Amino acid sequence: MKVFLCGGGSGNQTASAVKRLNEVICHTKPCLYIPLAMDSQKYDSCYTWIKNEIKNVNIPYIEMVRSKEELAAKNMMDYSFLFIGGGNTFKLLYDLKSSGAFVNIQGYLNNGGVVFGGSAGAIIFICSQKRNLVLFSLTLLVLYAILALLHRTFNF
Repeated sequence: MKVFLCGGGSGNQTASAVKRLNEVICHTKPCLYIPLAMDSQKYDSCYTWIKNEIKNVNIPYIEMVRSKEELAAKNMMDYSFLFIGGGNTFKLLYDLKSSGAFVNIQGYLNNGGVVFGGSAGAIIFICSQKRNLVLFSLTLLVLYAILALLHRTFNF
């Protein structure tokens, strides 16, 4: 099991993680890109982004899923790694859990799979249980309140 968790960003911000990813994957299988945290209208631009983001990873091609049902039907072992992108963490977690794909991803990891999670794609691994999700939600609310207070206090 290898999991790369990144807080988001792209290009230079994730270059060292992408370089390390390239060192540990099977180069004969494609990547499965999972943009389900994003709005479905943005999937085409997400695909353009991911092609650039992992252009230095030696894989035959990138396959992208467009629905939770499509993802749940995939044999994860057919892929060198899964790239779970950012966006709406709660939508992503709901889609993965409700479709059964989350269990499939866990099985893939338990069998030596590699997952690269960016932003929401990383957060779901710490929010995989309801208790953690509630704590995460509360943390976001507190951070939002602090930022709002700082904004009012310092006018930035």
